[in-house]
Amino acid sequence: MTSNAAFFKVSMQMRPGMPATGPLGPFKLVSAASLGPLVRELVIKANLFSQVYLQSVGVTHSAPGAPQPPPTTDPAKRQRIEYVRWLRARWR
Repeated sequence: MTSNAAFFKVSMQMRPGMPATGPLGPFKLVSAASLGPLVRELVIKANLFSQVYLQSVGVTHSAPGAPQPPPTTDPAKRQRIEYVRWLRARWR
């Protein structure tokens, strides 16, 4: 890398109440050569996570302090919730 290489500050914007996903933290400095692959991976993983999360938890109950939905007995919904928990634990 040369001394005039460009670096970019990458951060994620999320809906309030959504848990953090991915390895970014508050932000990450990324070289120009790595920017495309990093953003592509983040977009794919964030899209998958948000779809599963919003189907499992629901839009109305995702705000902090909002009442939580009652426990579900639906096996498919329970499986989605467990997958979200798995994803969350994997990226911490």
